[in-house]
Amino acid sequence: VIEKQADVQRCHAQVDFQMDEVPPIVNDAKLIEHVRKVAIDVVGEKNLVPMKPIMGSEDFSFYTQNIPGAFYFLGMHNDTCGAVHSGHSPLFFIDEDVLLVGATMHTFIALSYIQNAQ
Repeated sequence: VIEKQADVQRCHAQVDFQMDEVPPIVNDAKLIEHVRKVAIDVVGEKNLVPMKPIMGSEDFSFYTQNIPGAFYFLGMHNDTCGAVHSGHSPLFFIDEDVLLVGATMHTFIALSYIQNAQ
């Protein structure tokens, strides 16, 4: 599709999938604990939902092979506005109020990490 779409625009595109597999994400235990503590401060412990490991692939795993990382999900189930489907559903609808929570989480994770490192 990408190559043909480029042809239509009189351009050239070449798609080359160089990887046969994506490695698993291995979260750094200390960073996950840091994220958990920040999440409790931001949304409260009652709003944390533990997840079982999943077999989806994610290229974030390439980062965690080289530097410690912590991969987490930001949920947004909201019956009131219809945000009840996963991001891979054609019925997906985002509850935009969650964007502030996500921005707050990322900011506080980084700031508190830097403060604790000093």
